[in-house]
Amino acid sequence: MNQTAATSSFRDECLIYYSVKDKSWIAHSLCTDQLGYGDCVVNAIIDLLIGTKNLLELKRKDPEIEIFCKAPKEILNRRKKAKPLPPVLWEVAVERFSKKLQYPVHFDVPQNTQFTYQFQEPQFA
Repeated sequence: MNQTAATSSFRDECLIYYSVKDKSWIAHSLCTDQLGYGDCVVNAIIDLLIGTKNLLELKRKDPEIEIFCKAPKEILNRRKKAKPLPPVLWEVAVERFSKKLQYPVHFDVPQNTQFTYQFQEPQFA
């Protein structure tokens, strides 16, 4: 398998929630256990995308690196109560991540809300 093929079919799902303890939004990968933090949902997703991109770049350089590691059981259980992420939040995060959107966009999201979103590499590469 060539290095690109090793990650070209990468798919993941994330849980996005507010952590009172950390006073931050967290985007938590369910398949790689990567975390993204931010002061809002969009910034947490951007941080997760940066970490995921870096992880996939490492995998391309060294196919022996294992990138899949399930999130802790408590996170997987929280997923069951989460709502689907409104697509506009993901789209804005990807636009900001890819530098196509240069200015910040703020969405008021209640801190007691949890979201899930399934994504794949071509959406953010």
